[in-house]
Amino acid sequence: MLTIFKRAGACIVPLALLSLGLLISCGDSDNPTGSAATTYPDHIVYVGAGGITIIKPDGTGKAVVVSGHADSLLAPTWSPDKTAIAYLRKLATGETQRRVFRDGQSPAVLATGMIEDSPWSPDGTRITFWRSDTIFAVSAAGGAPSMVLAAAREPCFLNNFTIVFRYLAGGVGSDQNGAIYRIPAVGGVPTKVSPYPDGFWIYRPRVSHSGDSIAFVQFQEGGGFPPSRWNDVFIMDTVGNAVNLGRIGVSATTLDLLAELDYSYDDTRLIAVTEHPVINDPYEIIIGVPVVNHITGAACDTDIRSIDYAPDSYDFVFAREGGGIAIYGRNPRVTLVLDPVGKHPDW
Repeated sequence: MLTIFKRAGACIVPLALLSLGLLISCGDSDNPTGSAATTYPDHIVYVGAGGITIIKPDGTGKAVVVSGHADSLLAPTWSPDKTAIAYLRKLATGETQRRVFRDGQSPAVLATGMIEDSPWSPDGTRITFWRSDTIFAVSAAGGAPSMVLAAAREPCFLNNFTIVFRYLAGGVGSDQNGAIYRIPAVGGVPTKVSPYPDGFWIYRPRVSHSGDSIAFVQFQEGGGFPPSRWNDVFIMDTVGNAVNLGRIGVSATTLDLLAELDYSYDDTRLIAVTEHPVINDPYEIIIGVPVVNHITGAACDTDIRSIDYAPDSYDFVFAREGGGIAIYGRNPRVTLVLDPVGKHPDW
């Protein structure tokens, strides 16, 4: 199965430490303790009031695994085998600083700076991230990051040896124009994958769990005043044969980019959230049809920020912009609040 691309981050905590009920201190030194690795297939990890927290989808088994102030921790993400957690921690030297750790018996800083979008490789041995419009890769066991490519953002692993990313056609510092490329994780010559000119505003690449397809978004703007704006969601194979799955987030007044885009674990659906100044709406795309459904009801149709499918169903966990995580169930259709102040969930 292949990685879904999301912002991961900073302390990679071997969940040896996650004997439920065990509080792991991870303050400035980020130094949890533990022994044999344990896997947590059904747990959700998120940032809670006390730090990095895990919880079962029924609300039981809640445990803080890395203590710290919620405002100093960001985007915890499970390793592919769910035996470790990666997360970002803000440094005291500045609100925009991040660092990525490998935690355990001997924690080591993997990277510092304004780190964004740092997912795992499928085998859990590496992490890729970007900062200052440059892609890096680093061993999850520690060591210095290696630069992969400049003028690039939003990397994710296509497989253990290849990274898919958004190329910035205008160079470092440009934002709108781009295309989807791939490159060896050790660096080299990038190869274009998306079948459109580099001048198109293409962003948010996501790789299916199987590694057979790549989803991405193309932002477009129509005529008139104010102009209409929308996102077309595409899926393509690894050589660039693409299909338009549908349109999301039409607006005449706001940008409405997609803040989230993820595959379901069986790769048959995509879930997306629009990025709106006031309302962030979830949408689901059934790939084989294709059809785009606006998910409404059960307090799940506004102000959504983070969203992630369950490993074994089309239920999903979501977080609101102002905090609070909940599960949106399909059968029966209910919303279960897990933590009224939680954020950044990963299932």
